Amino acid sequence: MHMGITFTTIQFIIYSTIAFVALKMQGKETLLFDSISAPRVPYKTWAYTAILTVISSGMGNHSLSFVNYPTLLVFKNSKVLFVMVAGFFVFKKRYVLSQILID
Repeated sequence: MHMGITFTTIQFIIYSTIAFVALKMQGKETLLFDSISAPRVPYKTWAYTAILTVISSGMGNHSLSFVNYPTLLVFKNSKVLFVMVAGFFVFKKRYVLSQILID
C-alpha cells in the first residue's frame, strides 16, 4: 500500500548519500554557492523544499498504483507534449517540425 512513498524515501536517501560523498570528495563543506553574487538560501528552506519534494514524489508514485499499465504509459509518454505546449505558450518558445516529430 505504501510502496510509492517507501520507494521514494529509499531513493532520496541514496541520492543524498551520493551527493554528500561527491561533495566531500570535492572538498566542499556546504551546498551553498561560493560566489558573492549568488543568493544565500537558509538550510531550513533547503530542508523544507527537499521534504516536500520527497512527499510529492512519493504520493505521485503511490497514486500510479491505482492506474492500469496502458494508461500509465500514455500519461508518462505524453509529458514531453505538455512541456512543449507550456514552452510555447508561457515562454514563447518556437519549435521546428523536426523537433516536434522526434519528441
